[in-house]
Amino acid sequence: MKGMLKKSLLIVIFISSLGFAQKSPFEEIQRQIQILEKLKKELEELIRKKEEILKEYNKTLQELKRERQELLNLAKRLKSDRYKKLAKAFEKMEPEQAANLINDMDPELLAYILYNMKPSKAGEILQYADPKKVDIVLKKMVSLGLDLSTLKRFICSQNSNITINIENITK
Repeated sequence: MKGMLKKSLLIVIFISSLGFAQKSPFEEIQRQIQILEKLKKELEELIRKKEEILKEYNKTLQELKRERQELLNLAKRLKSDRYKKLAKAFEKMEPEQAANLINDMDPELLAYILYNMKPSKAGEILQYADPKKVDIVLKKMVSLGLDLSTLKRFICSQNSNITINIENITK
């Protein structure tokens, strides 16, 4: 039965190939050209759609970048406002009380708070603070790129213990 099925299949394939063989080479080439032109149009349409998608993607990406930058700027402003409010609160405290608080604070937070304070008030507070903590905080201020020249001058004139540490920071 399988042998008969194979023979029948071979006969059908042979007969159908005779039909193709009867076409002239020119007709076959024309048919292939039509197929290729159709494929070319489909490819061009796919490329056009992909370009539209890419344009939309780039547009969305630019919008997201802009929104991200706006959010970063907002966060920066809010953080800056927070440091300014904390600085004002520290400026209102007695220097000894403020110094007790800063001994337990994170050096980076403290660096930003001191940066936002009046140098004279910050210097007064730092006179009562642990010199090791002051040294760490001033190094942090330098590493953050904060300008502490006014504060440094004030501290140097007020406290020789901290002066030595400040001199070491800037070297």
